[in-house]
Amino acid sequence: MHRKLASPPSVSIPPVAGHCRKRSQRTMPGFPHAAPLPRPEPRLLCSDLLTVRLDEPGAREREIPGILEEIAAHSASLQFEEPIAVGTGVRFLSTESSEGGNLTGVVVECLHQPRLGYFAEVRFSAGCTWSPKNFRPLHLFDPAELLAVAWATAAGS
Repeated sequence: MHRKLASPPSVSIPPVAGHCRKRSQRTMPGFPHAAPLPRPEPRLLCSDLLTVRLDEPGAREREIPGILEEIAAHSASLQFEEPIAVGTGVRFLSTESSEGGNLTGVVVECLHQPRLGYFAEVRFSAGCTWSPKNFRPLHLFDPAELLAVAWATAAGS
């Protein structure tokens, strides 16, 4: 007998300018790290400490620590201890594993999750593309590999 694996729900919620939304305002229970913005490309999971430079509108540039949680060719998700305003410019400076690969972008959404912190969705600047060849985060994992194993296991049972 074959089991059918369910895919996660698809939700599109526009970003809220200037502040972070609380976890309770999201509509994806069971998917605490998935941002609700549409994702046109596959994401890789990772966990890497990094330093980022923030260029906030109307403020001085500053550097803060963050955790890189997910990455794709044109976007990334980072966890911070403080809210990051939508529209803030971001530059990856360095990580525990390597230099940040000259990645730059803009925060397009920030979500607050109680007891976890703030998750900022960063879209990379035009002409800025991530590749594991120029920057490889620690603990890089492709969930599609696990899904392929699950599908193969389900097809074989």
